[in-house]
Amino acid sequence: MSEHICIPYELFRRGRPVDHLFDPEEKLYIRFEVVTDGFVELGCIKCPDQSVNRSKYSRPEHVLLPNFFNWGYGSIKSSDIPKVVETPPGEPRYFRSEHVPLEDNYSHVEIRAYKEDEYKNRVTKISSRILRTKFKSILQKKIKIIKMPDYE
Repeated sequence: MSEHICIPYELFRRGRPVDHLFDPEEKLYIRFEVVTDGFVELGCIKCPDQSVNRSKYSRPEHVLLPNFFNWGYGSIKSSDIPKVVETPPGEPRYFRSEHVPLEDNYSHVEIRAYKEDEYKNRVTKISSRILRTKFKSILQKKIKIIKMPDYE
């Protein structure tokens, strides 16, 4: 039996423009499936292109829509996103939050990676496992858990 999910009106884009301005204290809400020893599992964090929701346009629980209801969620501050992650002898990767509104989720943001600090040459795959793990570890330590996942 399928459930009808009602998306709150406030989440719909309704022609609103992209908002590139992030206050350093603005919260970004992230969902996750597994918590171990009080920390979100690294495997629950994507690098690059982690999807989050902006607190400026949504409530924390909205990150579970449309069908992640038994997952947990938490928050990080916009300023918690590392500007650059380096691992010798690899090349540094530069990160930033970008507002990428969806028609049914205006608050949608992706944490994107770039090759250059002017945010040129977007990277959609990072081959260095060490760099990915370092980025994920930085975020993992910053996530404040709001709701734990419901394990069955």
